[in-house]
Amino acid sequence: VIIMGGLLATAEANLIIRAIFSQFRLLPFNPDNSEHDQRSYNAGRIIGYIERLMIFLFVLGNQFSGIAVIIAAKAFTRFKELDDREFAEYVLIGTLLSTLLAILAAMGINLLL
Repeated sequence: VIIMGGLLATAEANLIIRAIFSQFRLLPFNPDNSEHDQRSYNAGRIIGYIERLMIFLFVLGNQFSGIAVIIAAKAFTRFKELDDREFAEYVLIGTLLSTLLAILAAMGINLLL
């Protein structure tokens, strides 16, 4: 059940986030520099998987302060890039959706256990 929840929090949540971004046209691509943006986009997806899995495990283990550490580390590594308002909004929306979906998945698994 925990493995199922971890998969839900990572892979399935990624599909939901991408659908929401697509629906609201919040895609991160810059047509003038598509190769760089594609690499950044793929790296962001991997970071998102790891982020959601860690949040999922922290919620299961009642270690909620770990979530703050993840979000602080993410903000620290992207600090200079956050000067670009459009990018900052994209990252914030993605982080909030990612966190919400991981927490919901963990709460659902907690109910099953």
